[in-house]
Amino acid sequence: MSQESNLYKQFIDWKNLGNWSEPLGNHYTSKAQNPLCGDEIVIYFERDSDSRIRVLGLGGESCSVCEASAGLLFHRKQNFFKVEVEKEIDKFLNYLETEVDIEFFNEAEKEFWNLIKKTPNRLRCATLPFKALVRCCEEV
Repeated sequence: MSQESNLYKQFIDWKNLGNWSEPLGNHYTSKAQNPLCGDEIVIYFERDSDSRIRVLGLGGESCSVCEASAGLLFHRKQNFFKVEVEKEIDKFLNYLETEVDIEFFNEAEKEFWNLIKKTPNRLRCATLPFKALVRCCEEV
């Protein structure tokens, strides 16, 4: 298998960590778009009286980088408080801008984000799910 084929398979594996379906019943929708390439990511979520956001599913049409990022972002955590989101995003951005190792990333996540560091032109694609999550918080 070529290196490119192997890399694409990894992106598909990372994408598949997320729940890529629209839930039944009442829910909110948050979208973020990248006008440069046409990527769109959709987060289906619910919120409670404590301003907690619970991610129920993902959707949209986007590239493999954006979808992999969304799968990685939501595979281990689906519940967020508004103040928590800002802190998580700050940690993440600090990781991308420095060589500081972050303990909350597992090995697969570190591998993905290190690839993104090497291809900064894909940074917008990779951060689009974070922008959609911030929009969820703005609606709370």
